[in-house]
Amino acid sequence: KSEMEFTRSTVHSLLITGYSLTIAGGVPANIFILYLFIRYKEIQTFSNSLLISLSIGDLLTSVILSPFTVAEIQKVQSNLIQNLARYLTGLIAISGYTLISISFYRFIKISQTEFHQRIKLKKVLLFVVPWCAPALYIATKRLNRVLNNFIVILSIPACFLIVYVYSRKTQNILKRNWVDAQNDVIKQKALKRNQKALTLINWVVAMTFLSSSGMVVMRSILITEDFIDPEKWTLIEAWEYEITQTGRLVWCINAIVNPLLYFWKHPMFRKKASLVLKRKRLRLVMHPKIAVVEPTDHGGECKHESATDEYSRFS
Repeated sequence: KSEMEFTRSTVHSLLITGYSLTIAGGVPANIFILYLFIRYKEIQTFSNSLLISLSIGDLLTSVILSPFTVAEIQKVQSNLIQNLARYLTGLIAISGYTLISISFYRFIKISQTEFHQRIKLKKVLLFVVPWCAPALYIATKRLNRVLNNFIVILSIPACFLIVYVYSRKTQNILKRNWVDAQNDVIKQKALKRNQKALTLINWVVAMTFLSSSGMVVMRSILITEDFIDPEKWTLIEAWEYEITQTGRLVWCINAIVNPLLYFWKHPMFRKKASLVLKRKRLRLVMHPKIAVVEPTDHGGECKHESATDEYSRFS
């Protein structure tokens, strides 16, 4: 028993370390993504708005879900913390439905150029699908645990199946358009941009699917609890809490992976991010702070920091 307790405490320490890393990496990375989107108008396209919806979900995961889960693992007795850590796993639905919106919009934009400009379609894809659909998950969590687990298990593969179908359709349309536009340089550039955007979405979909697979396994175990022989269930039941937290941790890690994919595969985000970082470095080089010593009225010395550049007061 003492050995089991030692193993359990080790697992808890690893979980706390993992959640702490998701907080430390996910919060600044997703805030930086949101800053770039607000700061530069070139990025403020509808397609990027859907990516920002993903980033907001990742930010909420890092700011709310991870800290409260750490508090729950450390056995902080607070019903508020435990309930938030438990019910905010509804954020898992946001990424799946948002990816459906992105894939469908990308397909419509490439296949029917006039239809994708309709404002009603954009409103539905941006607000109704990603943010209202998770209400079903949250509502059923209180009504019936088995039904709620079935919704998670079925909705996650269904979301990614829909995304895969539309991605394949979009890829086929791009191939046909590329053959038709071999002599048109402008169309070829547009097709290259669409191809890069589709590659980014495919990477995001793949990483999100891998991260959500832990949640599917966890919910499958919870459903089988009522159908497995109680003697065989004893070992699984003893580690049920750790399995649940591990599934959440795998999902929270995705909050760090997505911003890295944006900077790696999205040319505009990468360009603006490097521009911001270069400006920060240039500002530090041009305006270093040095200590200036001035005599005081009492014969002593007073130190304060000043910029060497005479124009620093205008920066």
